Formats: sequence, C-alpha cells, structure tokens
Amino acid sequence: MIIYLNGRLSLWSKQFNNRLYEIESERTPALELQYNLIKSISHCSVWLHLIVQSIINDQQFQIHHEEDIQNIKNRLKELKQVSHERIAPESEVIHRIILYSDHLMNAKSLTEIQLIHVQYLKEMESINETYAGSATRLQLSGIHQTIDQWISRYKIQLDSSRVLIVSSHGPREDLIEKQYFLDLYQRHGFENAEKGSSHIICVEMLPEQIATVSKESLIDFLRKHQINMMIGQNMLGDPQAMNKDVLGQYAPEVLKTLCPYSRKGSDSAGMSASSFAQPKVLSQSADAASDSSQLRNK
Repeated sequence: MIIYLNGRLSLWSKQFNNRLYEIESERTPALELQYNLIKSISHCSVWLHLIVQSIINDQQFQIHHEEDIQNIKNRLKELKQVSHERIAPESEVIHRIILYSDHLMNAKSLTEIQLIHVQYLKEMESINETYAGSATRLQLSGIHQTIDQWISRYKIQLDSSRVLIVSSHGPREDLIEKQYFLDLYQRHGFENAEKGSSHIICVEMLPEQIATVSKESLIDFLRKHQINMMIGQNMLGDPQAMNKDVLGQYAPEVLKTLCPYSRKGSDSAGMSASSFAQPKVLSQSADAASDSSQLRNK
C-alpha cells in the first residue's frame, strides 16, 4: 500500500502476522524550497488580483485593501530573504509584483486602478502559467522517481496494491498526485483505478484534519473500506454498493410528491434573464477628479 499525505509518500507492506508496516518514506518536491517558492509567488500574484477586483467592485479603496496589499508586499520581501542562488531566477517577478502593489497604493482614481489591473493581468498571466507548469513537473517527476524505485526494489504488484491519497475537498478532482496514480494504473491495464477497481482511494478531509491525521488511522480506514467492498460484492453484486445510500433509489418518487413543480405555463414563462441582477460596470466617463475624491474611505 502507498499513502500520500502532507507531501510525503510512504510504502507499507504486510509482514508475517498479516499486519501492515511502513517500510519506506520519502519527501516529495511539494515540501522542497523551489516548489514552495514558485507556488508562494503565484499565490501572492493571485491574491493581489483578488484585492484589486474587490476594490473595483466596492468602487472604493478601503483600509482593509491597503492592509492586504501591505501584507502581500511583506510576504514577497520575506521570500527575497531566501539564499541568492535560489531566489535569483524569481527575483524579477517578485520585484514586478511589489512594483504593481506600489502603483495601486499610489493610484488617484478608480479608473487608474482599472488600467493598472489590466496591465497587471496581461503581464502575470504567462508568468503564472509558466510557474504552474514548473511546479507540476517538479512534483510529478519527483513522485515518479520514488514510485519507480519502489516498484523495482520491492517488486510491487499494482493489481494487489492500494493507493490512499489524502486531500482537501477543493482540488480533489484535478489533484496532480491523483492524476499520476490514475495514469500509472492505466498503463498497467486499469482504466479507472479510482471509481472502477478502487485501487486508488481519495480521502477528503478539512485542511486542519490533514495536518494531524495519523497513518494508522488511514490504514484502519482502508481496512473498513475493503470489508465494505467485499460485502457489497458478495451481497449485492456491486463492490461500490456500500458507498451508496440504500434509500437513494426511493428518493425521486418521494420528491415528485413533495415538489410538484413540473407544470408548464405562465409561471415559468414569466421568468427571464432580465430578472437577474446585472453586474456593476464602472463608468469610464466619470470625471477623474470626482473619481479620485471618492477613492479612499478611511
């Protein structure tokens, strides 16, 4: 069994007493400096974008906006304290984000902020795409190196192995670590190793739970998961049956009696797109002077 938890891969094997024991553990690049450096810079750039969007939506530069921008600058300055050899390739990007932050702090009007925002997005889009690609290559290459070594060293048979991936709810669908193992199993003949054969099991948790969950708890979860699969297969002919609500098949008929809203006519015809609120569009024709007078609410 392989567990991916908090940026580490661990390999487990059954011993003579049929219990699982950890035999290897490796850090992935997700815990290394270069990976976290480029992700931190990307996060700061996205954070600044969201702040500017908030300013434009509020049509005011409020105190909390200024505090947030200052926090970004402080974080970027902390990153610059990394050893010169490591930070050198990224120093120009850090400098550019700080420069845009200063421009925003000194802006005199909402129109000026909008123009800065447009320029910022144009410049940062390609940079963030490059960073995203670099982070993905670092992580997946590191995982592949470890897994390839383990498969060779321990003669791992994927068809009799399970992979537990612990993640928060948000990125689960496109999680790159899950994509790696799905691809690995597909190359060995398992087309859908998560929802089909259940060789890959994603365990969703709150971020604070992920930080404290033990590997022993995950192994206990896997044991119960395997028992449920056997029960589902033996009793219902479906290994995934225990993952479904047994009452689910009865819900549609009950809901029809509770929610008889299928009739057609004036009720539905009266609804149109105009019923929905339209997003605010900042007027570009306003006088710059009046725009400036309303910019900051301190």
